[in-house]
Amino acid sequence: MHPQGRWWKSLVVPSAALCLLAPLGAWATGQLPPAPEGQQAVQGQLSGQAGQAGQTGGAGAYARSSAELTGSVSGRVVFGDTQQPARFSQVVLIPVQNVQTDSSRPGIVRGFVGFGGSGGNARTDLDGNFVMTNVTTGDYYVAGQAAGYISETMVLQARVADGADAQALLASLPTVHVTAGSMATANVSLTRGGTVAGRIQWEDGSPAAGVQVSGLMMTAGTSTTAAVNQSGGRAINIAGAANAMSDDRGMFRITGLAPGTYVVRATLMAPSVGGNTNFMQRTQALTIYAPGKLRRSDAQSITLHQGEERDDLQWVIDLHALHTVTGRVGATSGPEPESGSVRLVDTTDSTLNRTAAIASDGTFTLSYVPSGNYTLSVNGASSNPMSGNGGRRGGQASTTPGTTYQQYSGSLSVADTDVSGVSINLTPNSSQ
Repeated sequence: MHPQGRWWKSLVVPSAALCLLAPLGAWATGQLPPAPEGQQAVQGQLSGQAGQAGQTGGAGAYARSSAELTGSVSGRVVFGDTQQPARFSQVVLIPVQNVQTDSSRPGIVRGFVGFGGSGGNARTDLDGNFVMTNVTTGDYYVAGQAAGYISETMVLQARVADGADAQALLASLPTVHVTAGSMATANVSLTRGGTVAGRIQWEDGSPAAGVQVSGLMMTAGTSTTAAVNQSGGRAINIAGAANAMSDDRGMFRITGLAPGTYVVRATLMAPSVGGNTNFMQRTQALTIYAPGKLRRSDAQSITLHQGEERDDLQWVIDLHALHTVTGRVGATSGPEPESGSVRLVDTTDSTLNRTAAIASDGTFTLSYVPSGNYTLSVNGASSNPMSGNGGRRGGQASTTPGTTYQQYSGSLSVADTDVSGVSINLTPNSSQ
C-alpha cells in the first residue's frame, strides 16, 4: 500500500484517457464542452426535443438519459383460476401508439409497430411481483405469458396478421399510464387455456416420435367440411402457444389454447425425389390432419371452451397409400427447360399441394400424392440449369442468357396408382 497521500503519484493516466475524463468533469459541474463544429445544430435540436420525448418515445442519447422522461411500472401477476402467483412468468408492455387501426373501418386493428421499448418486459419473482424501470412515458397495454395459459399477445398477433378484428381482445387487456418520474401499477390475471392431447402412430402401430404438432384456429366463416380456399374465413396458426413435439411414445400435448374451433395437424419433413441433389438432399413438408387426413377440408374440427381439456385425439399416419407422379418438361421449339418447378394443387382444397424441381434433363418427380384431381403448373422454367442443389432452397442460376417460357397450367387426375409419362411442352417466350 502506498503511503497516505502518495497513492496518486504511482497512477499513470494515458493522454487519451485524459481527453475522455475532461468532459466527464464538465458533465459533473453541469458545464458541457462546446460541441464540435457541425454538431452544434444537432445538439441544440436534441435539447429542444427533450421536453417532447415523453410523447415521441425518446429523441436520442441526451434526451433518454434524463430520468424525467421515464417512469416505472410495478405489479403482480396471478393465475386467474387459482389466484396463486404466476412465478417467473413474463410481462410485456405494448405501447398503445404501436397499435395501428384502419381508418376506413373504425375500431378495426390492422397491425403492430412492435412490442415494448426500454424497460418494456420483465420476469416476475416468487411472489408474482414485477418491476420495470426506465419505461418511456405513455400509455401501454399490459400482457402476461405463462405455460398453459392463454398468451394474449400471440393470439393478438395471429389475428392481426390474418386481417381479423382484434379490438375486442385489446379491450380485455389492462392498461397503464406511465408518467415522468413516477411509479405506475398494473396487475395481471392470466386465463387458463384449453388443451388438446393425444397420440400419433404409424400404420404399423409404432409411435410417430419427433413429429411437430400444431393447432390451427379456424376464423369465422371457415368450414372444414367444404373447400377451404373459399372466402369468408381462414385458419390461422398461433405460433409458440399452439405447437408441440410428439415424444418417444408418440404422445403430444398442446396447451394454452384460447376458446375456439381448431384443427390439429402433424408436419413431417420427408425426403424429396428427383431434381439436382449434388449439394444436399431436398426435403418437403408433409401435412397430415387429425384423424389422419391429407386435406384440411377432411380434418376433424375440435371446439374448445374456456380451459377445456381434450386428451382423446388419436390418429394414424399411413403414407403407403400415396402415389408418385413422374414426367418430363420439354419445349415446342428451341432449347428445352433445364430448371424450374412443377406444382400440383388439389382442385377442391388448395392446402394440398406438391412441388418438384425440374432436373437438367427436364424430368420431374412429385411424391406423396394422394388420389384426386389436380391443377398442374410449371413455374420459373428456364433453359439454364441450376448449380449446386438447385431450386428455391439453394444453388445459383447460370448468368448466361437463356430462354424463358410462357406460363403453363393443365389438369391431372391421380387414381389409385402411380402416374408416369406425363409430358409437358412449353412455348418459348424468346431467346434472350
